[in-house]
Amino acid sequence: HDWGEDFAQYIHQAINITKGIPQTETGVIVDENIPGVHIATRPVGFPLMLAPVYLLFGNSIKAFSILITFILILSCCALYIFYQTYFNKLISILLVLSFAYNPFTLNFKMEIMSDIPFTLLLVICLVFYSKKGEIKIIKYIIIGILVGLLISIRTIGVILLAAILIEDLINLYQNRIYSDARINIFIRMAIIFFTSLLIVISIESIFYTSIGRAYFASISFHNFFEILWMKLGYYLQIFQNYFMSGAGKFPWFALLTQWLIIILTIYGFIMKYRVKVDFIDIFVIIYLIALLFYPDIHSGMRFLFPVFPILLYYAATSFMTITIRSTLKRTILTLVLGLFILIPYSFSLANIVKHQNETLKGPQEKESIEAFEYIKNNLPSDAIIAFIKPRALALYTNRQGYIFRQQKPYQLIDRFKNHDDIYLLLNSELQDTSLENAIANYPDQVHLIWGNSRYRLYELKLFLVALST
Repeated sequence: HDWGEDFAQYIHQAINITKGIPQTETGVIVDENIPGVHIATRPVGFPLMLAPVYLLFGNSIKAFSILITFILILSCCALYIFYQTYFNKLISILLVLSFAYNPFTLNFKMEIMSDIPFTLLLVICLVFYSKKGEIKIIKYIIIGILVGLLISIRTIGVILLAAILIEDLINLYQNRIYSDARINIFIRMAIIFFTSLLIVISIESIFYTSIGRAYFASISFHNFFEILWMKLGYYLQIFQNYFMSGAGKFPWFALLTQWLIIILTIYGFIMKYRVKVDFIDIFVIIYLIALLFYPDIHSGMRFLFPVFPILLYYAATSFMTITIRSTLKRTILTLVLGLFILIPYSFSLANIVKHQNETLKGPQEKESIEAFEYIKNNLPSDAIIAFIKPRALALYTNRQGYIFRQQKPYQLIDRFKNHDDIYLLLNSELQDTSLENAIANYPDQVHLIWGNSRYRLYELKLFLVALST
């Protein structure tokens, strides 16, 4: 696995579930003033999915990766069912392939993250809810459970619940004359809302966690209009990159495909809203608006990933408006467009296959394993270690990790009063400007106790602290 921090947080929370330990006890020292470690926990839904794998196979990245691959396969099956509601089999298959074999999707498959599980549950929710019919209590209870689980995986899942509420309010207004229809709408709305709320509250109570409180607290309206256009441009660029990532030796080919898909998507989006706004449209509108309010735009691909299949749905909707009387000609045009999308992927797929046996730069590298093993075997169990990747450090060493943001090493004494075992860890390939400058400018405050070709482990000279005080 790479050095992405969230995977370590999810795995650590899964381990805590299996051991009955509170979700907040992951070994990371939370600092409200440091981005990235100001959130003590992630939503517990995804760690719940990882927990059985940990019980069976231990802390195995390979086992977790197989789980993510299996979830991606299920997501593709759910997407095919979703697309079949609106398009023929050929278009549905091509849309699923366009999503599944996109290099970004395959890169997400390599990450132990909540994106693919969230996408699976989101598509299942859309499939269940979109099939309207006579009132069925069991169906609404199932939808409520699914929505509750969706929120427990990623807090932004609450957008789906908001979309259901808005659509039902619109239906109530449209059916204000018909009492039977209004009663059915009230029943559906009440069952889904209270069932999902019950699931969320139950999960919070069982695991003593807070789903999304820190995320909602981070939402800010400061300078909102100043950065609005920047965010819109950024997300548009992310969408463009999604279809440009497999350019290979023929970037012009991928560029042509990119703009073709963008034009079809935008046109399909506008056309749908001009004809009739349905539940999926309401969800997409609210979801995209929510992204504009969330302050962190540097995780844009992660935020947009769950709605990419829906954006492909808009592109296919636009394509279906092209008038072609001959079934054979429409089939040929569909295949040609599908190949335009899929052929650029082949370059990235070949690169993935070529490097599939290489170890990514991260905790599984030989040098990292050596460093973490030394820390586990030689440092006190209550040691505090300043390191740029505190979650990964805590997961693989069972020691407390902290991101250093001081100017001098000795300032850690004020931060961690009455604590004697304080260390500083540097990785030459991970930039940590604050820690590097502190050690370079105040070498008399630390001494090197271990190192290899990539790591240097320092100990704070506490005896000098005592003399200086």
